[in-house]
Formats: sequence, C-alpha cells, structure tokens
Amino acid sequence: MKFDLAMAAGLMSMMNMKISDAKSEVLLDEAGPKILGYPPRHTKTVVSFTMEMSVMGMKQSNQSVNEMETWSTTKINSSAMEAWAKNFAGKSGQKEMDELMMLHTKNLKGVPLKQINVTTNTDKNGKKTVQTVVTEVTEVKEQKLPASLFKVPADYKDAMEGVMQPAADSDKGGDDDTGSSEEPKSKKGPSFSDMMKLLR
Repeated sequence: MKFDLAMAAGLMSMMNMKISDAKSEVLLDEAGPKILGYPPRHTKTVVSFTMEMSVMGMKQSNQSVNEMETWSTTKINSSAMEAWAKNFAGKSGQKEMDELMMLHTKNLKGVPLKQINVTTNTDKNGKKTVQTVVTEVTEVKEQKLPASLFKVPADYKDAMEGVMQPAADSDKGGDDDTGSSEEPKSKKGPSFSDMMKLLR
C-alpha cells in the first residue's frame, strides 16, 4: 500500500496537532539468546511525548509513553531494509513528527527479529489506555526476489482514497485512464468523521 508521511503531516496541521517534551531513554542494552540461529542484541527503549490538538474548537491533550523491547541482529544483510527505512526519515515536512520518528529508530541496529511495543496513553482527565503489539519473525530466508513481486496490482485500490487526498492529485486535469475528456470532479476536504477514522 502507499504510505504518505506528508499526508499525515497535513492532518496534523488541520487539527492543530503539536508534539512537545519528546524524549528517549535506553533502559537496557545486552546480548540476548539466539533467535532462529542468529545472535541478537536485546534492547529496551522508552519514548515519551505530549500531543495537543484542537478539533472544532475542542482542545485535547494526551501524554504517550512507548516502551519498545527489541531483539535485533546485525548478522543478516540489512542494506535493503535500511534503505527502505531511511526513505521515510525527514519526509513528513513536519519537524516535530520527523524528530519523534527518529527517537523511535535511532537506537535500532540491524534486523529486528522480535519486538514488543507497549504504548500507554493518558488523557487530560487522567484516563489511561494501554496497547501491546508483539511482532516476531518466524522464518528467515536470504535470496534475490524478482521485481515483479513488488509490482502494484492493476486492480489495487487505495483504502485512504476519498478520506485524505494529496494536494498534488487535486491539480491533475486532462483525460483519465478511460479516455474521458470531462472536467475532473472537485474534491471535498476531509470531514470531521473522516479525520477521526484516521486517528483510530
């Protein structure tokens, strides 16, 4: 699927989102037991920040703490993964978002074989919500893959189409893929409910 950081930054701007007090702390950095035959580095990092936003005149404040426990190895060729990850660095155009992403990845080295993310959000009333996501590699094969494997299918449909439309697309005119010469329909901006869907 397509993942457009500039679109996310545009959403932040519309909702007057502001990120402050972002910081990162390494709690653990040690050798870990082998996973799938690879010797990993076991690290635990805590990233915390405060996010404020204003939606239809209603101000909200949220404190977020993300505990990331990772087992990663440098014994797997990670050049392709690193190139993919760097493609997102600093691309949102929103300084605070870019800095926050860097805090989440700056201590990561090599290929993650297992990761446990525990995110605790606390709203302005003190209500807490906790989400735990566990990602684990179950098999590793190093081989060359055909370029056709990464080709976007002809019938692919973007799930975000109609919710957030990049500005560049709204400027396109002329004939569409069907050969029609009709004027392009005007695109409406995202509604309040649309923006809420993106935040879920």
